[in-house]
Amino acid sequence: KFEVVHMRWIAERTFGWLNRYRLLAKEYEKTLESSTADIQVAMTNLRLRRLTKPPKPNYQNEFRLAHLA
Repeated sequence: KFEVVHMRWIAERTFGWLNRYRLLAKEYEKTLESSTADIQVAMTNLRLRRLTKPPKPNYQNEFRLAHLA
């Protein structure tokens, strides 16, 4: 029987982001702590890249004012 699981897409999306890191593609670590640390490093890297990414330019005002020039 198929049931929609609430908020499952958030977990699936997060696993997709983590799969981009080669270190996490296979389980090389012997301890749970070192594996957990690798996941934390990957997520920290992801957050920092998103926080430091320059904002997208807003061209809406230029297009609205273009006909006035």
